[in-house]
Amino acid sequence: MIHKHTMLVNMANSTYIKQHLFSLAKIYSTNNLQSAFRIRGVTVLG
Repeated sequence: MIHKHTMLVNMANSTYIKQHLFSLAKIYSTNNLQSAFRIRGVTVLG
């Protein structure tokens, strides 16, 4: 039972971490895109 519980917790943790890594990566890439466009003198989203 303990092993099964640990596996479930690990699965939940990895899913949680993946979601946060994905959102962090999205924020990071969005900031990079905005910076790149600002450098070229183009405004993004108004």
